[in-house]
Amino acid sequence: MKHILVIILLISFCVASSQERKTPGQVGSANDVVGGFFRKSSYHIDGKEIEGSRFLMPNWQNQGELYANGKILRLNNINLDLSTYEFSQMKSNDSIFIFDKSSLDSVKINNKLLKPNYSGKIQEILSEGKNGSLIKHYEVEIIEGMFNPTDGTTKPSRYKIIEDYYVIKGGIPKKISLNKKNLEDFFGNDKGKVEKFIKENKLSYKDESDMIRAFNFYNTI
Repeated sequence: MKHILVIILLISFCVASSQERKTPGQVGSANDVVGGFFRKSSYHIDGKEIEGSRFLMPNWQNQGELYANGKILRLNNINLDLSTYEFSQMKSNDSIFIFDKSSLDSVKINNKLLKPNYSGKIQEILSEGKNGSLIKHYEVEIIEGMFNPTDGTTKPSRYKIIEDYYVIKGGIPKKISLNKKNLEDFFGNDKGKVEKFIKENKLSYKDESDMIRAFNFYNTI
């Protein structure tokens, strides 16, 4: 009965694509991936082996909440493919279920709240409020394997996940590094109040979790 209910919810929720796909280029079985870490897996793209993971979470043992049209769907084994910005659920028999991201308002994986931006890429909302927001953007790139002239071998290429921070005020995003100067400039006329809060709570401008606290305070001013 539980499985039937999940199927009904998926249909009524209107957020999933109509078919399952084989995990793109996966080497090994789904059981290997679910039981271990994706960064230890490898993939083949155009005949070239790629080590590591293109997925946001290191494994598939995640709790997910999908939000759309005022409804919530809770699922297990959720992850985000950073090469396509598609949300997927690991299924049995070496397959994953791809959700239609255009129908999603946001997705929460464990404690990460993820939303699409204006370009369709997915970003993590670290803090969001009336005065400003702190956003984390993810991308994945392929680092080409280096040729070793001493033994004539070439190391496999590998995936590398890149993280960038953005602040948003008045709907305008700006890429920044987490440091005192950048953030004090962003806080503007309220920087004195925020700086006092940071000093009193012994926070660091370079620490993500500390700056989430600072932004949460900033949005109460």
